[in-house]
Amino acid sequence: MKRFLALLAGLVLGAPVHSDSALTDQNFGGLGGVYHVESEALAGAGLVEVLILPISGQEFDVCFWFRRKALTDREWEYADGYKCAPLQAFPSQSVGCHEGSHCFTSNLKGIDYFFEFSPDYQLVDYALWKNAGAKPDVFRLYRKQNEDYESWLREFWEDELRGSDNKNSFQMYGTGFVVNKNFVVTADHILRDKPSGRQCNNVDVLTYPDEEWTQGKIHGVDPFLDIALIQLSESTTSTANLSFDPGFNAGDPVSHYSFSDWSDGSEGLELSIGRIIPNQLRAKTDRTKTTMFSDLPGQRGDSGGAVLDASGNVVGVLLGGEDSRDYVYALKSTVLEGFLKANRVSFEVVRSAETLTPEEIELKAKTFTAFVRCQHRVAISGERNKNLEANRR
Repeated sequence: MKRFLALLAGLVLGAPVHSDSALTDQNFGGLGGVYHVESEALAGAGLVEVLILPISGQEFDVCFWFRRKALTDREWEYADGYKCAPLQAFPSQSVGCHEGSHCFTSNLKGIDYFFEFSPDYQLVDYALWKNAGAKPDVFRLYRKQNEDYESWLREFWEDELRGSDNKNSFQMYGTGFVVNKNFVVTADHILRDKPSGRQCNNVDVLTYPDEEWTQGKIHGVDPFLDIALIQLSESTTSTANLSFDPGFNAGDPVSHYSFSDWSDGSEGLELSIGRIIPNQLRAKTDRTKTTMFSDLPGQRGDSGGAVLDASGNVVGVLLGGEDSRDYVYALKSTVLEGFLKANRVSFEVVRSAETLTPEEIELKAKTFTAFVRCQHRVAISGERNKNLEANRR
């Protein structure tokens, strides 16, 4: 078992590329998730899974964590912590990287690693060459559906939570936007309690222009990119148009329509206007692969909302800001594109590049902006539950 974990723990991923070897934001947004491992070398090892974490702007860009258990075991056995590696481009024309696939390579202590992700990131083939004369170890990974990073890592937090008062409920609020009639994009951090890391078990979404509350279900998250998808129990009609133009420059106009009143989704909607500004982070923590910066005002409750261009199209997802430095940062829409495709969620793209007035942008944005309410509830008595549901209606 230790030998098996050591083999997996040494695994290192290289750079995501298309068949032309160009690094893209979409690769980074699509990469990541929980995968089942299949291999003849691991036959009889039970269930084997790997968690792939794309982490931008740090010393290492991609990290792994491995676990396994026999079919009869109740508990998982984990490899010793994250194993990380910097991204490296792989020249697809020199090896069998199929057209449309995303190929990766890296080297650690003389061992070469090659990965090939399918176009939708649901299937991965990888090979390990320990030396030039050795036969490579070949593995196949399948993306595990309906399980996000938080639920995979939750087992690590349970011991800590047992020692704290985890019976208390918490509530979080934020902004989101509708990407198709059944899904809303928002920020991951508004869906969890910051002190404990617990994810909420009840999500409500207020959509416009009907101003109707709809129950939501968390469909997918990436806490490392701070992005999340909520599936609506009832379809809505108005959706945002996404722009994937990578040519945004400092000085270009942007706006953000969000909730300035953090506690009330029926009031406080407000349009803010600003411009793109240069990267505001030092080189050691540079997140320019995934992040855009603007001088838009940041305030409580606007996380998860759409950053819009001069035509009212989505070019980013607002994630946070620095009051002392007067800037906010947002996930680029090009990274969001990869995240949506990896979660198999369709979306609307730009239909018009016509420049709109602020008033026109506000009217357009209100149709697809959503108010997200996240609650973590404990088990309560039937009578009390009836009262709460009655009040909610």
